[in-house]
Amino acid sequence: MARGFVVLDFETTGLSPARGDRVIEIGAVHMDAALTIDNMLETLVNPRRDVGPTRIHGVTARDVWDAPAFEQVAPALLSMLDGRVIVGHNISFDLRFLAAELEREGYEVPEFVAIDTLRVAKALLKADPPPTFKLHDVTAHLGFGIEEVLAHSGLASRPEHSALGDALVTTYLLGQLFEMSSAAPFWRVHLDLAQALSWPEYFPIDVELKPRDDEPGAPFVLEGEIQAPTASASVGDVLQELGAKPQSATSTEQYVQLLESSMADRILDASEIDALVKAANALDLDGVTLGSLHRGHFDDVVRDAWADGVLTDAERVDIVRVAELLGIDRDSLQRALVPRSSQNAKGPESGSETKLLTQGAVIVLTGDMTIERAALEAEIIELGYAVGRNVTKKTALLIAADPYTQSGKAKKARDYGITVLGELEGLALIRGA
Repeated sequence: MARGFVVLDFETTGLSPARGDRVIEIGAVHMDAALTIDNMLETLVNPRRDVGPTRIHGVTARDVWDAPAFEQVAPALLSMLDGRVIVGHNISFDLRFLAAELEREGYEVPEFVAIDTLRVAKALLKADPPPTFKLHDVTAHLGFGIEEVLAHSGLASRPEHSALGDALVTTYLLGQLFEMSSAAPFWRVHLDLAQALSWPEYFPIDVELKPRDDEPGAPFVLEGEIQAPTASASVGDVLQELGAKPQSATSTEQYVQLLESSMADRILDASEIDALVKAANALDLDGVTLGSLHRGHFDDVVRDAWADGVLTDAERVDIVRVAELLGIDRDSLQRALVPRSSQNAKGPESGSETKLLTQGAVIVLTGDMTIERAALEAEIIELGYAVGRNVTKKTALLIAADPYTQSGKAKKARDYGITVLGELEGLALIRGA
Protein backbone atom coordinates (compact mmCIF):
# COMPACT_ATOMS: atom_id res chain seq x y z
CA MET A 1 0.00 0.00 0.00
CA ALA A 2 1.30 3.47 -0.92
CA ARG A 3 2.45 5.67 1.94
CA GLY A 4 1.47 9.29 2.22
CA PHE A 5 -0.68 12.01 3.74
CA VAL A 6 -4.20 13.38 3.35
CA VAL A 7 -4.92 16.90 4.53
CA LEU A 8 -8.57 16.98 5.58
CA ASP A 9 -10.87 19.89 6.35
CA PHE A 10 -14.60 19.96 7.04
CA GLU A 11 -17.07 22.82 7.14
CA THR A 12 -19.87 21.91 9.53
CA THR A 13 -23.28 23.07 10.77
CA GLY A 14 -21.87 23.67 14.26
CA LEU A 15 -19.25 22.58 16.76
CA SER A 16 -20.57 19.32 18.18
CA PRO A 17 -21.48 16.11 16.34
CA ALA A 18 -22.78 14.82 19.67
CA ARG A 19 -25.47 17.50 19.50
CA GLY A 20 -26.44 16.60 15.97
CA ASP A 21 -24.15 18.87 13.96
CA ARG A 22 -23.20 17.55 10.52
CA VAL A 23 -20.58 17.96 7.81
CA ILE A 24 -21.64 20.32 4.99
CA GLU A 25 -18.42 20.52 2.97
CA ILE A 26 -15.38 18.27 2.48
CA GLY A 27 -11.96 19.31 1.27
CA ALA A 28 -9.18 16.72 1.04
CA VAL A 29 -5.70 16.90 -0.50
CA HIS A 30 -4.01 13.55 -1.25
CA MET A 31 -0.18 13.38 -1.20
CA ASP A 32 2.58 10.83 -1.39
CA ALA A 33 5.27 10.48 1.28
CA ALA A 34 7.31 13.24 -0.38
CA LEU A 35 4.37 15.65 -0.06
CA THR A 36 3.64 15.69 -3.79
CA ILE A 37 -0.06 16.34 -4.41
CA ASP A 38 -1.61 13.63 -6.60
CA ASN A 39 -5.35 14.05 -6.00
CA MET A 40 -7.93 16.32 -4.42
CA LEU A 41 -11.55 15.93 -3.33
CA GLU A 42 -13.97 18.80 -2.88
CA THR A 43 -17.72 18.71 -2.46
CA LEU A 44 -20.59 20.28 -0.61
CA VAL A 45 -22.59 17.77 1.45
CA ASN A 46 -26.33 17.73 2.11
CA PRO A 47 -26.64 17.47 5.92
CA ARG A 48 -30.40 16.84 5.80
CA ARG A 49 -30.83 19.55 8.43
CA ASP A 50 -30.27 23.29 8.83
CA VAL A 51 -26.86 24.40 7.54
CA GLY A 52 -26.00 26.48 10.61
CA PRO A 53 -24.12 29.82 10.59
CA THR A 54 -23.93 30.79 6.91
CA ARG A 55 -22.22 34.05 7.93
CA ILE A 56 -19.18 31.99 8.99
CA HIS A 57 -18.84 29.23 6.40
CA GLY A 58 -20.67 30.92 3.53
CA VAL A 59 -22.77 27.84 2.69
CA THR A 60 -26.53 28.28 2.28
CA ALA A 61 -29.34 25.74 2.34
CA ARG A 62 -29.79 26.38 -1.37
CA ASP A 63 -26.15 25.42 -1.97
CA VAL A 64 -26.53 21.96 -0.42
CA TRP A 65 -30.07 21.24 -1.63
CA ASP A 66 -28.84 19.08 -4.54
CA ALA A 67 -25.46 18.12 -3.06
CA PRO A 68 -24.69 14.46 -2.27
CA ALA A 69 -25.28 13.16 1.25
CA PHE A 70 -22.31 11.99 3.33
CA GLU A 71 -23.09 8.31 2.76
CA GLN A 72 -22.75 8.89 -0.99
CA VAL A 73 -19.37 10.58 -0.61
CA ALA A 74 -18.02 8.24 2.10
CA PRO A 75 -16.52 5.59 -0.25
CA ALA A 76 -14.56 8.20 -2.21
CA LEU A 77 -13.33 9.78 1.01
CA LEU A 78 -12.38 6.44 2.56
CA SER A 79 -10.38 5.52 -0.54
CA MET A 80 -8.33 8.70 -0.04
CA LEU A 81 -7.80 8.12 3.69
CA ASP A 82 -6.95 4.42 3.49
CA GLY A 83 -3.31 3.93 4.52
CA ARG A 84 -2.59 7.64 4.84
CA VAL A 85 -1.69 9.93 7.72
CA ILE A 86 -4.59 12.36 8.24
CA VAL A 87 -3.38 15.94 8.61
CA GLY A 88 -5.26 19.04 9.67
CA HIS A 89 -5.02 22.26 11.66
CA ASN A 90 -6.73 21.46 14.96
CA ILE A 91 -7.40 18.05 13.41
CA SER A 92 -9.19 16.71 16.48
CA PHE A 93 -12.22 18.79 15.46
CA ASP A 94 -12.39 17.18 12.00
CA LEU A 95 -11.71 13.69 13.36
CA ARG A 96 -14.66 13.95 15.75
CA PHE A 97 -16.94 14.72 12.83
CA LEU A 98 -15.34 12.05 10.63
CA ALA A 99 -15.89 9.40 13.30
CA ALA A 100 -19.49 10.52 13.91
CA GLU A 101 -20.37 10.54 10.20
CA LEU A 102 -18.79 7.11 9.60
CA GLU A 103 -20.52 5.62 12.64
CA ARG A 104 -23.82 7.05 11.47
CA GLU A 105 -23.40 5.13 8.19
CA GLY A 106 -22.46 1.88 9.94
CA TYR A 107 -18.72 1.88 9.28
CA GLU A 108 -16.35 0.48 11.90
CA VAL A 109 -14.20 3.47 12.80
CA PRO A 110 -10.45 2.79 13.10
CA GLU A 111 -8.03 4.53 15.43
CA PHE A 112 -6.91 7.39 13.22
CA VAL A 113 -3.22 8.14 12.71
CA ALA A 114 -3.11 11.92 12.50
CA ILE A 115 -0.81 14.92 12.61
CA ASP A 116 -2.04 18.26 13.93
CA THR A 117 -0.22 21.14 12.21
CA LEU A 118 -1.35 23.44 15.03
CA ARG A 119 0.60 21.41 17.60
CA VAL A 120 3.60 20.98 15.28
CA ALA A 121 3.66 24.73 14.57
CA LYS A 122 3.61 25.51 18.30
CA ALA A 123 6.60 23.21 18.79
CA LEU A 124 8.64 24.52 15.85
CA LEU A 125 7.85 28.25 16.10
CA LYS A 126 8.55 28.76 19.80
CA ALA A 127 11.44 31.12 19.13
CA ASP A 128 9.45 33.31 16.71
CA PRO A 129 5.74 32.71 17.31
CA PRO A 130 2.89 34.24 15.28
CA PRO A 131 0.30 36.45 17.06
CA THR A 132 -1.97 33.40 17.38
CA PHE A 133 -1.78 29.84 16.12
CA LYS A 134 -4.94 30.07 14.06
CA LEU A 135 -4.30 28.68 10.59
CA HIS A 136 -4.25 31.94 8.67
CA ASP A 137 -2.20 33.75 11.33
CA VAL A 138 0.45 31.02 11.17
CA THR A 139 0.60 31.01 7.37
CA ALA A 140 0.68 34.83 7.21
CA HIS A 141 3.57 34.73 9.69
CA LEU A 142 5.37 32.35 7.32
CA GLY A 143 4.69 34.59 4.33
CA PHE A 144 1.82 33.05 2.41
CA GLY A 145 -1.97 33.02 2.38
CA ILE A 146 -4.93 31.45 0.64
CA GLU A 147 -4.70 33.58 -2.53
CA GLU A 148 -1.06 32.67 -3.09
CA VAL A 149 -1.77 28.99 -2.45
CA LEU A 150 -4.76 28.89 -4.80
CA ALA A 151 -2.86 30.72 -7.54
CA HIS A 152 0.04 28.28 -7.22
CA SER A 153 -2.42 25.37 -7.33
CA GLY A 154 -4.16 26.71 -10.44
CA LEU A 155 -7.55 26.92 -8.71
CA ALA A 156 -10.19 29.63 -8.71
CA SER A 157 -10.56 31.91 -5.71
CA ARG A 158 -12.27 30.47 -2.66
CA PRO A 159 -13.31 32.11 0.60
CA GLU A 160 -11.16 31.70 3.70
CA HIS A 161 -13.69 29.37 5.30
CA SER A 162 -14.00 26.84 2.50
CA ALA A 163 -13.02 23.23 3.02
CA LEU A 164 -10.64 22.82 0.07
CA GLY A 165 -9.25 26.33 0.48
CA ASP A 166 -8.32 25.64 4.10
CA ALA A 167 -7.07 22.15 3.23
CA LEU A 168 -4.72 23.57 0.58
CA VAL A 169 -3.41 26.24 2.94
CA THR A 170 -2.80 23.52 5.54
CA THR A 171 -1.03 21.46 2.87
CA TYR A 172 1.43 24.26 2.23
CA LEU A 173 1.88 24.80 5.96
CA LEU A 174 2.64 21.09 6.30
CA GLY A 175 5.33 21.49 3.65
CA GLN A 176 6.94 24.36 5.56
CA LEU A 177 6.88 22.46 8.84
CA PHE A 178 8.28 19.35 7.19
CA GLU A 179 11.20 21.33 5.76
CA MET A 180 12.01 22.61 9.25
CA SER A 181 12.15 19.10 10.72
CA SER A 182 12.45 16.56 7.89
CA ALA A 183 15.17 14.58 9.69
CA ALA A 184 12.97 13.96 12.74
CA PRO A 185 11.65 10.38 13.10
CA PHE A 186 8.23 11.89 13.84
CA TRP A 187 7.23 11.84 10.16
CA ARG A 188 8.42 8.31 9.39
CA VAL A 189 6.76 6.87 12.50
CA HIS A 190 3.39 8.32 11.51
CA LEU A 191 3.73 7.05 7.95
CA ASP A 192 4.54 3.54 9.20
CA LEU A 193 1.60 3.47 11.62
CA ALA A 194 -0.87 4.72 9.01
CA GLN A 195 0.30 2.20 6.43
CA ALA A 196 -0.29 -0.67 8.88
CA LEU A 197 -3.76 0.50 9.92
CA SER A 198 -6.80 -1.52 8.81
CA TRP A 199 -9.61 0.63 7.41
CA PRO A 200 -13.23 -0.50 7.06
CA GLU A 201 -14.31 -2.11 3.82
CA TYR A 202 -15.96 0.25 1.36
CA PHE A 203 -17.49 -0.17 -2.07
CA PRO A 204 -16.90 2.57 -4.66
CA ILE A 205 -20.07 4.09 -6.10
CA ASP A 206 -20.65 6.65 -8.81
CA VAL A 207 -21.59 9.96 -7.25
CA GLU A 208 -21.80 13.45 -8.68
CA LEU A 209 -19.80 15.72 -6.41
CA LYS A 210 -20.70 19.38 -6.05
CA PRO A 211 -17.67 21.62 -5.55
CA ARG A 212 -18.41 25.02 -4.10
CA ASP A 213 -17.18 26.88 -7.20
CA ASP A 214 -19.50 24.87 -9.49
CA GLU A 215 -22.75 25.75 -7.80
CA PRO A 216 -25.27 28.10 -9.43
CA GLY A 217 -24.66 31.65 -8.38
CA ALA A 218 -20.93 31.27 -7.74
CA PRO A 219 -19.03 34.52 -8.36
CA PHE A 220 -17.94 34.89 -11.98
CA VAL A 221 -14.70 36.45 -13.19
CA LEU A 222 -14.77 38.50 -16.39
CA GLU A 223 -11.62 39.33 -18.31
CA GLY A 224 -11.58 41.82 -21.15
CA GLU A 225 -12.94 45.27 -21.85
CA ILE A 226 -15.14 45.53 -18.75
CA GLN A 227 -13.72 45.41 -15.24
CA ALA A 228 -14.31 42.08 -13.49
CA PRO A 229 -17.32 42.25 -11.16
CA THR A 230 -17.10 41.58 -7.46
CA ALA A 231 -18.88 38.65 -5.83
CA SER A 232 -21.96 40.81 -5.30
CA ALA A 233 -22.10 42.11 -8.88
CA SER A 234 -24.63 41.07 -11.48
CA VAL A 235 -24.71 41.14 -15.25
CA GLY A 236 -26.79 44.29 -14.90
CA ASP A 237 -24.00 46.02 -12.99
CA VAL A 238 -21.38 44.96 -15.52
CA LEU A 239 -23.31 46.05 -18.58
CA GLN A 240 -24.20 49.42 -17.06
CA GLU A 241 -20.52 50.31 -17.60
CA LEU A 242 -21.27 50.85 -21.30
CA GLY A 243 -21.66 54.39 -22.59
CA ALA A 244 -24.75 55.96 -24.18
CA LYS A 245 -25.24 55.18 -27.88
CA PRO A 246 -28.13 55.32 -30.39
CA GLN A 247 -30.23 52.15 -30.63
CA SER A 248 -32.21 50.25 -33.26
CA ALA A 249 -35.08 47.76 -32.94
CA THR A 250 -33.06 45.11 -34.78
CA SER A 251 -30.09 45.41 -32.42
CA THR A 252 -32.23 45.15 -29.30
CA GLU A 253 -33.99 42.06 -30.66
CA GLN A 254 -30.64 40.37 -31.31
CA TYR A 255 -29.46 41.14 -27.79
CA VAL A 256 -32.72 39.88 -26.25
CA GLN A 257 -32.35 36.56 -28.10
CA LEU A 258 -28.81 36.14 -26.73
CA LEU A 259 -29.95 37.13 -23.23
CA GLU A 260 -32.82 34.61 -23.27
CA SER A 261 -30.48 31.86 -24.44
CA SER A 262 -27.88 32.70 -21.78
CA MET A 263 -30.48 32.86 -19.01
CA ALA A 264 -32.17 29.57 -19.91
CA ASP A 265 -30.31 27.53 -17.27
CA ARG A 266 -30.33 30.39 -14.73
CA ILE A 267 -26.53 30.36 -14.63
CA LEU A 268 -24.35 33.05 -16.20
CA ASP A 269 -20.77 31.87 -16.43
CA ALA A 270 -17.79 33.99 -17.47
CA SER A 271 -18.08 33.09 -21.16
CA GLU A 272 -21.77 34.05 -21.28
CA ILE A 273 -21.12 37.35 -19.51
CA ASP A 274 -18.30 38.05 -21.96
CA ALA A 275 -20.57 37.23 -24.92
CA LEU A 276 -23.27 39.60 -23.64
CA VAL A 277 -20.78 42.42 -23.14
CA LYS A 278 -19.30 41.94 -26.61
CA ALA A 279 -22.78 41.78 -28.16
CA ALA A 280 -23.81 44.98 -26.40
CA ASN A 281 -20.70 46.72 -27.70
CA ALA A 282 -21.10 45.35 -31.22
CA LEU A 283 -24.79 46.33 -31.36
CA ASP A 284 -24.14 49.82 -29.94
CA LEU A 285 -26.46 49.33 -26.96
CA ASP A 286 -26.11 51.78 -24.10
CA GLY A 287 -26.54 51.10 -20.40
CA VAL A 288 -30.02 52.60 -20.20
CA THR A 289 -31.30 50.40 -23.01
CA LEU A 290 -29.68 47.33 -21.50
CA GLY A 291 -31.35 48.05 -18.17
CA SER A 292 -34.68 48.27 -19.93
CA LEU A 293 -34.09 44.99 -21.80
CA HIS A 294 -33.09 43.22 -18.59
CA ARG A 295 -36.18 44.54 -16.82
CA GLY A 296 -38.32 43.38 -19.74
CA HIS A 297 -36.90 39.87 -19.46
CA PHE A 298 -37.55 39.86 -15.72
CA ASP A 299 -41.13 41.05 -16.22
CA ASP A 300 -41.71 38.24 -18.73
CA VAL A 301 -40.50 35.67 -16.20
CA VAL A 302 -42.79 37.12 -13.51
CA ARG A 303 -45.76 37.24 -15.89
CA ASP A 304 -45.29 33.60 -16.89
CA ALA A 305 -44.97 32.51 -13.25
CA TRP A 306 -48.23 34.20 -12.26
CA ALA A 307 -50.12 33.17 -15.43
CA ASP A 308 -52.19 30.53 -13.60
CA GLY A 309 -52.67 32.66 -10.49
CA VAL A 310 -50.40 30.35 -8.47
CA LEU A 311 -46.81 31.02 -7.46
CA THR A 312 -45.14 27.75 -6.51
CA ASP A 313 -41.99 27.51 -4.40
CA ALA A 314 -39.97 26.67 -7.52
CA GLU A 315 -41.36 29.69 -9.40
CA ARG A 316 -40.69 31.92 -6.40
CA VAL A 317 -37.06 30.80 -6.25
CA ASP A 318 -36.76 31.23 -10.02
CA ILE A 319 -37.94 34.84 -9.85
CA VAL A 320 -35.43 35.63 -7.09
CA ARG A 321 -32.65 33.98 -9.09
CA VAL A 322 -33.44 35.96 -12.25
CA ALA A 323 -33.57 39.18 -10.22
CA GLU A 324 -30.14 38.45 -8.75
CA LEU A 325 -28.62 37.78 -12.17
CA LEU A 326 -30.14 40.83 -13.85
CA GLY A 327 -29.60 43.31 -11.03
CA ILE A 328 -33.30 43.99 -10.42
CA ASP A 329 -33.90 46.35 -7.49
CA ARG A 330 -35.23 44.99 -4.20
CA ASP A 331 -38.56 46.85 -4.33
CA SER A 332 -39.36 45.50 -7.79
CA LEU A 333 -38.53 42.00 -6.63
CA GLN A 334 -40.79 42.33 -3.59
CA ARG A 335 -43.67 43.50 -5.77
CA ALA A 336 -43.10 40.61 -8.18
CA LEU A 337 -43.53 38.07 -5.38
CA VAL A 338 -46.84 39.41 -4.09
CA PRO A 339 -50.10 38.37 -5.81
CA ARG A 340 -51.40 41.11 -8.08
CA SER A 341 -54.70 40.97 -6.18
CA SER A 342 -52.97 41.83 -2.91
CA GLN A 343 -51.22 44.76 -4.53
CA ASN A 344 -54.63 46.07 -5.54
CA ALA A 345 -56.13 45.30 -2.08
CA LYS A 346 -58.87 43.14 -3.57
CA GLY A 347 -58.06 39.87 -1.86
CA PRO A 348 -56.41 36.75 -3.33
CA GLU A 349 -57.36 35.22 -6.61
CA SER A 350 -59.39 32.06 -6.32
CA GLY A 351 -57.18 29.00 -6.07
CA SER A 352 -53.98 30.95 -5.43
CA GLU A 353 -51.41 28.86 -3.58
CA THR A 354 -49.91 31.88 -1.80
CA LYS A 355 -53.07 33.02 0.00
CA LEU A 356 -53.32 36.33 1.80
CA LEU A 357 -53.08 35.92 5.54
CA THR A 358 -56.00 36.71 7.81
CA GLN A 359 -55.58 38.84 10.91
CA GLY A 360 -54.30 36.74 13.80
CA ALA A 361 -52.70 34.14 11.49
CA VAL A 362 -49.76 32.35 13.12
CA ILE A 363 -46.37 32.98 11.51
CA VAL A 364 -43.26 31.03 12.52
CA LEU A 365 -39.67 32.10 11.84
CA THR A 366 -36.59 29.92 11.31
CA GLY A 367 -32.93 30.69 10.65
CA ASP A 368 -30.72 33.77 10.99
CA MET A 369 -32.53 36.65 9.28
CA THR A 370 -30.97 39.87 8.01
CA ILE A 371 -33.38 41.69 10.33
CA GLU A 372 -32.94 41.20 14.07
CA ARG A 373 -35.37 38.50 15.25
CA ALA A 374 -36.96 40.67 17.96
CA ALA A 375 -37.59 43.50 15.50
CA LEU A 376 -39.09 41.13 12.95
CA GLU A 377 -41.40 39.54 15.52
CA ALA A 378 -42.49 43.00 16.66
CA GLU A 379 -43.34 43.96 13.08
CA ILE A 380 -45.36 40.76 12.57
CA ILE A 381 -47.38 41.48 15.72
CA GLU A 382 -47.85 45.13 14.73
CA LEU A 383 -49.27 43.99 11.38
CA GLY A 384 -51.90 41.99 13.22
CA TYR A 385 -50.46 38.49 13.11
CA ALA A 386 -49.28 36.12 15.83
CA VAL A 387 -45.76 34.74 16.20
CA GLY A 388 -45.48 31.01 16.80
CA ARG A 389 -42.45 29.31 18.33
CA ASN A 390 -43.03 25.92 16.72
CA VAL A 391 -44.73 24.70 13.56
CA THR A 392 -48.16 23.16 14.17
CA LYS A 393 -51.11 22.44 11.92
CA LYS A 394 -52.45 25.87 12.89
CA THR A 395 -49.37 27.63 11.48
CA ALA A 396 -50.29 29.75 8.45
CA LEU A 397 -46.79 30.58 7.18
CA LEU A 398 -43.16 29.71 7.86
CA ILE A 399 -40.66 32.45 6.99
CA ALA A 400 -37.14 31.04 6.64
CA ALA A 401 -33.81 32.78 6.27
CA ASP A 402 -33.30 30.42 3.33
CA PRO A 403 -36.35 28.80 1.66
CA TYR A 404 -34.24 25.73 0.86
CA THR A 405 -33.59 25.04 4.54
CA GLN A 406 -34.00 21.49 5.79
CA SER A 407 -34.45 22.52 9.41
CA GLY A 408 -36.89 20.61 11.59
CA LYS A 409 -39.41 23.45 11.34
CA ALA A 410 -39.21 23.50 7.55
CA LYS A 411 -39.57 19.73 7.25
CA LYS A 412 -42.65 19.76 9.46
CA ALA A 413 -44.14 22.70 7.55
CA ARG A 414 -43.75 20.87 4.24
CA ASP A 415 -45.25 17.73 5.76
CA TYR A 416 -48.29 19.78 6.83
CA GLY A 417 -48.55 21.55 3.48
CA ILE A 418 -47.71 24.92 5.04
CA THR A 419 -46.13 27.49 2.73
CA VAL A 420 -42.40 28.10 3.34
CA LEU A 421 -41.12 31.45 2.10
CA GLY A 422 -37.71 33.08 2.22
CA GLU A 423 -37.24 36.22 4.28
CA LEU A 424 -37.65 38.58 1.33
CA GLU A 425 -40.73 36.83 -0.05
CA GLY A 426 -42.31 36.39 3.37
CA LEU A 427 -41.93 40.05 4.27
CA ALA A 428 -43.32 41.08 0.89
CA LEU A 429 -46.38 38.95 1.56
CA ILE A 430 -47.16 40.12 5.08
CA ARG A 431 -46.44 43.77 4.31
CA GLY A 432 -48.56 43.69 1.19
CA ALA A 433 -51.49 41.75 2.63
